Amino acid sequence: MIAAQVPVDAERVYESFLRVIAERPDISIVTQKDAAMMLEVSRDDLTLTGQVSSLGAGRSLLYVWADAGDSGLSGRELSEKAVAYICEDLGVSIERVDY
Repeated sequence: MIAAQVPVDAERVYESFLRVIAERPDISIVTQKDAAMMLEVSRDDLTLTGQVSSLGAGRSLLYVWADAGDSGLSGRELSEKAVAYICEDLGVSIERVDY
């Protein structure tokens, strides 16, 4: 799992997540809960879930956790790649949050 503070409001981050997934026809949406800004997606044996919450003042917290299956990546590596795609789409850098 990865948690990241994003300097963009939560709605825009969630819209970016949806846009990034829409651009990848090899990825299927398993569960989409717009009210909770949560999305679960899959590709082959990979699954990834992301959720965005507002931190106020144009900042949000993006959680992404993944099961990388037999891809050779760890779940954390897959989560980091997903966050990187979203932030690239938004044109922002993130601040990683470690617990």
